[in-house]
Formats: sequence, structure tokens, C-alpha cells
Amino acid sequence: MHGLPMTSRIRLATLADANEIARIYAPFCSETAISFEDAAPSVDEMARPVQQILQCLPWLIFEGEGAVLGYAYAGGHRERPAYRWSVDTTVYVAPQAQREGVGRRLYLALLEILAMMGYYRALRGRDLAQFR
Repeated sequence: MHGLPMTSRIRLATLADANEIARIYAPFCSETAISFEDAAPSVDEMARPVQQILQCLPWLIFEGEGAVLGYAYAGGHRERPAYRWSVDTTVYVAPQAQREGVGRRLYLALLEILAMMGYYRALRGRDLAQFR
């Protein structure tokens, strides 16, 4: 790709997105150490966390020209009550859409939603985004 598609949008994920989420995630499992998984999860295995996360936190999809090009979500940071306003964040972008601003747009949208929900900290790897 050279630049983002003319028609793109960010929306909430649904269980119907599990296949595309699994497709994007698979190369990160088999070709990198990023995911910490040895084998890519099946579509059914991928649907479970989507369903669980969407019960209380956002899972976003980036679509370009009707194709899913990336996703971002937030998950609980730690179980102790003091961490209830902190979340861990994750973004994955399809290989053909990397370095096109998809990840940045997903993170910005995710962080905006989390701030509106009252979350104070969003952690991503070693980085930290603080809202207040």
C-alpha cells in the first residue's frame, strides 16, 4: 500500500471479525516474538477474547476499502483495586498496511475512548499513555 485507502473507518469489533483478527495476528505468532505465542490461535480461540473484552472495554477495527487492516483493544492491567483505572493496550496491523498510519489512528481512537470511559493510564509494552 502507498497511503491509507480513500475509504477507511474505525469501528467497534464484533464476533464476526474473529476470522480477520486471527488472519492479522497469525504472522506475528509464527514469524516474530512479539505475541509470545508459538502457534496462531484458531478463529474460535480468537473469538473468545473478543467477546470477553467487548463486555467492558473497546476492541476497535480499522477498515480500508472494506478490508480489515488492523485492530486495537484494551484489557485489564492488574487485578488489585488500585489498578482499576489502568489498562493494557494492544495494536496489530496487517503487513500490507504497516507504516501507513493505521496503528497510530487506532491508538488515538482507543485512547480517546478510554479517556472518556474514565481510565487514567493506558500501558502499551514499555510505553505509558497518561490521560490526566
